[in-house]
Amino acid sequence: MNTKTEKAVILIFSFLAAMMPFLNIGSIEGEITGHAVVDMFISVNRALKGKSLVMTILLCALYCLGVRRYDRDMPRRAVFMVFSFLVSLVWLAAESFRIDDTLGYLTADTGQILKSLIYVMGAAYLIFEILAAFCHLMALEDGNILRTEGSGEIRAAGPFLRTFVGILAVWALPVYVCYPGYMCNDSWTQMLQYWGYNDFTSHHPPVHTVLLGLFSRAGKALGSMNGGLYAFVLFQTIIFAAVLAYTYILMIRMQTPAWLMTLFLLLAIFAPHFQNYACTIIKDSLYSIMVLLFVDELICAIRDPGDFISGKRHWILSFFSILGTALFRNNGKHILYPTLALAAVFVLIKRKELGKSVVVRILVLILVSVTFAGILEKGVIRVHDIEPGSIGEALSFPFQQTARTVVEHGDEITQEEKEAIDAVLDYNSLAENYKPHLSDPVKATIRKDADSKALIRYLVTWFRMFFKYPAAYVKATVNQNYLLVYPREENRALYDATLNYEPGRDELMVTVLKETGVSEGTRNPVLKDLIYNLQSILYSLPAAGLLLHHASYVIILLASIILAIQKKLYRYLIISLPGLLSVVVIILAPVIKRHPRYSFPIMYTLPVMLAYFIFLLHDRRTIDSGN
Repeated sequence: MNTKTEKAVILIFSFLAAMMPFLNIGSIEGEITGHAVVDMFISVNRALKGKSLVMTILLCALYCLGVRRYDRDMPRRAVFMVFSFLVSLVWLAAESFRIDDTLGYLTADTGQILKSLIYVMGAAYLIFEILAAFCHLMALEDGNILRTEGSGEIRAAGPFLRTFVGILAVWALPVYVCYPGYMCNDSWTQMLQYWGYNDFTSHHPPVHTVLLGLFSRAGKALGSMNGGLYAFVLFQTIIFAAVLAYTYILMIRMQTPAWLMTLFLLLAIFAPHFQNYACTIIKDSLYSIMVLLFVDELICAIRDPGDFISGKRHWILSFFSILGTALFRNNGKHILYPTLALAAVFVLIKRKELGKSVVVRILVLILVSVTFAGILEKGVIRVHDIEPGSIGEALSFPFQQTARTVVEHGDEITQEEKEAIDAVLDYNSLAENYKPHLSDPVKATIRKDADSKALIRYLVTWFRMFFKYPAAYVKATVNQNYLLVYPREENRALYDATLNYEPGRDELMVTVLKETGVSEGTRNPVLKDLIYNLQSILYSLPAAGLLLHHASYVIILLASIILAIQKKLYRYLIISLPGLLSVVVIILAPVIKRHPRYSFPIMYTLPVMLAYFIFLLHDRRTIDSGN
């Protein structure tokens, strides 16, 4: 039972959390009195003016949530408190970064300082209460379990086919409208490379580029390159629907709670990050759905290795999921190989329990799949004489930190440090090329003649400069990555670029379009606008909007890993490793963090990861009860 003191504390923090979303961190225009205390409250008043009704509703909801004390299901609550506080600090920094890419607004005057304090305390409490509700959902007893009898092997074709056909039926209109397929600039670049208009490099995944090129070549041979591109879309859509249906059946086999089953199915059918990207020709689409299939098979293998290795279906699906993860995006190997290595270690640890035959078969499957993926990629590179990518692709993380340091502390950098940097990057152009959300401009200044000694000298200098300018390094990293955990950015805007992708209007692209006959438009612009606006409503709805934002998935993923460690569900750490490594890759990769497609491996896989978490928790309870 909550004491009066506890209720008072909950009320105060609920009040701060209700104010937090409506605070304008930027300076408020208007007269300032010059008195610090008065100006402080004027600033807060103007930031909250006209928001009393919405804040009251949010206050009541948060207070009711708080007095229910869902946090009792959180082992060692202090860890989640610290996690919530750290995320709230990133949110606060994001509020200032989104204005002018600096932290200046947070402490500009007394009013700004007060708003910053209200924001960070309110955000921390809001995040903590949401995580408490999440932990409560994860810990629910058997009453919320959708009980479905069945073995670990997915044998029933009926439920799979119904789900598969149902997804395709709902997607039929978007797939019809997208003809010949939405394409982004990366995809057009891949097409230009395959058809010889640009140099063919491994900047984009070679196997995906060649696969797209083969579809377009087949279409051109049959009289319509548009038809070839649309065939690629249909091929991709079928794979999407099949993997999603397979995942849904796997969740049934794990006796997943009804709320999570329903949520996953609704997302699979209606969420733009599934529906739109099944129709979008882009490397992230096939790659992300292959990561989901890989996680599905990983769950099957960890749940019952003997049953997994005895089923031909698992051999085939695992093989292709490993190939797709390794070959459809260049950094997929950084996610795949550590996960496979950890899975192999797990199998070796359990070798006495599993038996020699099972262990050998699983290791052979891993070895054969990885080897074949490597041979296939090298074969494609050799046949098409593809140039290797620049070493700068792997160094965007330190490059951005160096550039930010030059911008903020250029006058303090020593001549020796300048020479070490200039041997790898064009030092004089770093400041003007620095873009907080994109490392490509800085990365483009790399000197192609830089040798290994120059790179080593640069990296040593970069490491030493961290201790001189830690704030610049932190700001560069947070500014480029805050959208990973910051869900306040306009969600719809994050997807506009995909639904409305058009090829570049430069002279080369116009020439290519004329020569190949590829059209730019969709089959029916009116229906496209209708779909776009219907999806826009989803982004504006409460709860649904957050479920469509990648930041929500990243926060829940990290929280689930913390919870799994606390509950000693270590097998979950193997399953969640692809998601965690995806977060690391996003932070280190030279990408525009404002686009959600880089987080799709996390968004696609999190529901089935949580289903496995609940399965492990239920399995632990069954063992503890002696049943």
